[in-house]
Amino acid sequence: MWSAQDVARDQVRRQADGLDVAAVAEKVAEAAVRERETTEQLRGNGSFYAFEMDRERLAAIW
Repeated sequence: MWSAQDVARDQVRRQADGLDVAAVAEKVAEAAVRERETTEQLRGNGSFYAFEMDRERLAAIW
């Protein structure tokens, strides 16, 4: 089974075919922004943050 990193590497290899160095650098910068945004959402800016703070409430709802 492939890990998430393996899948990401495979996608990058397919997308990077034929790109020059500048284009690859631009794609890397875009990916870094997406990664930072995802990390911020997971830290508490996402829709489930309120439940993470009150695990007993979440358990009662479920």
